[in-house]
Amino acid sequence: MFFNPDRWATALAILFFSTLSIAQAPPDADQLLLQKMTLEQKVGQLFILGFMGTDTDHSLNDVITRLHPGGVLVFSRNIRTAKQTAQLLYHAQAASIKSTSAPLLIAVDQEGGDVIRIRTSPQLPSAMGLAQAGDKTLVREAGLQTANILKALGFNMNLAPVLDIADPAKDSFIGTRAFGKTPELVSEMGLEFADGLRAGGILPTAKHFPGHGGVRGDSHLVTPQKNISLERLLETDLIPYAELTKRGGASAVMVAHIAFPKIDPSLAPATYSKTLISEVLRGKIGFQGIVMTDDIEMGGAGSGGALDHAKRAINAGVDLVMMAWNKKMQFKVIRGVLAAVKSKEVSIARIDESVLRILRIKRQFASFDPPVLPDTKLLLASVRGPGIQAVSKKVLDNIFKSLHTKPTQGGAGHSSRLDIESLSAKKFLVYSLNESFYRSFRASEHKLNSRFEGLTPDSTERIDLALNKSDSAIALIYISGPRSAKAANAITDESARRTILVNADSQNLVKDPNRFADVIDVSFRHPDTGAMVAAYLETLSHSLRAPSSRESPRE
Repeated sequence: MFFNPDRWATALAILFFSTLSIAQAPPDADQLLLQKMTLEQKVGQLFILGFMGTDTDHSLNDVITRLHPGGVLVFSRNIRTAKQTAQLLYHAQAASIKSTSAPLLIAVDQEGGDVIRIRTSPQLPSAMGLAQAGDKTLVREAGLQTANILKALGFNMNLAPVLDIADPAKDSFIGTRAFGKTPELVSEMGLEFADGLRAGGILPTAKHFPGHGGVRGDSHLVTPQKNISLERLLETDLIPYAELTKRGGASAVMVAHIAFPKIDPSLAPATYSKTLISEVLRGKIGFQGIVMTDDIEMGGAGSGGALDHAKRAINAGVDLVMMAWNKKMQFKVIRGVLAAVKSKEVSIARIDESVLRILRIKRQFASFDPPVLPDTKLLLASVRGPGIQAVSKKVLDNIFKSLHTKPTQGGAGHSSRLDIESLSAKKFLVYSLNESFYRSFRASEHKLNSRFEGLTPDSTERIDLALNKSDSAIALIYISGPRSAKAANAITDESARRTILVNADSQNLVKDPNRFADVIDVSFRHPDTGAMVAAYLETLSHSLRAPSSRESPRE
């Protein structure tokens, strides 16, 4: 090829004017706002703060106007009624826009199951319960209905879904908060929930990166270690985060206070690991959303103090630092980070990178205009609407439908080990901490002979004695938490063979399921559970009369 000066001149001219055009392109609204912000406002944007009280009294207004936080975190302690919550969030947004010209990210833990701040009746099923229902469209609907309630109240961010991979049958800090034990199931169900949240205008937050599943230690109290290589992590726990990134759409990721010594030998929790945040999450996986910490004052956050934690997290690539409790410490830490920027211990470029990312996410989920207080009637209609109720009932229905086709050693059929001809001839002694489960059981159209027995610390001996006295008695124990599970686990093997457990909590609470006649795992509490159990037992009674069912008991 020969040299053509005219062609080269033309190419250089095009390159010059293209570069000039890019350089002179007007900045977008978020870049303009970033340029107008003071250093104090920029540093404040990197924090999401909890607060005390149920209104924007002097305390919260003081935090917003003096610290300029990027977000606030709302707990049960801040919530009394729907109207009060909506007014609280309205005034908080108004104060933030007046202070920084930017709205707040207003976040809440509304996972479902036991981790909820806004009470509904019935409650949203746990992640485990949603997964048991086996219908991903229901999971997406659960996310959407959750978003509708949050949006009506003024929230724009949910600290869910949990993308940890955890075996429900094994002891775990996560329990029913996990969708399941395989990356594929967690990815499918968790991302459907995230899609539902986004469809309703709520920013989802995937947690707890890189993975809390399989770790027994509670990072609220200690810094657990997970001895897994990066290669293995990419093949397991990180698959849901990779799928989240491929799926697209704005998201946040919460980093866990867990150390991964085979990946970062410093033993620093992932919260401060540049290797895990900048190199793995940002680099290998390609995640471009907001990265936030769990509360840096938790026991699992390690030694060194909150200011040290905040600086290390920001330098590692975190965008939002969570401080949920101590107002005095919030002031100390944010002022300390400001001083660190001025002394170049934390670079201004690192601050600007995160602030711009936060502003762009806010642009999608919050209004930069002054907020409007919602109409009370419309608000109550949204919060009390039938959405969550319908989803919860469908989930429960699906779980009980699946019981009728649970596989046994010989093929499809009931999995109960009851060796009786007819359950209808037996008397059910129903043990639970309160009568709500029994009332539902009795309200069923399937009228089984039954009697309520309260569950107390000394119930174990009472259960054994009652079953010894009557050959026709069957114990039905409703497990709603560790106390009731402890009583069930302590009964004798002979009693266990005539006991059915209905477990509305984590499956690992039942230490040896094979001891019992049947274990019905529901994984969340619902007011109709008792009636569904009665219907299941009536159907089981009929099926047990068939010889084919008796020939293939569950092992």
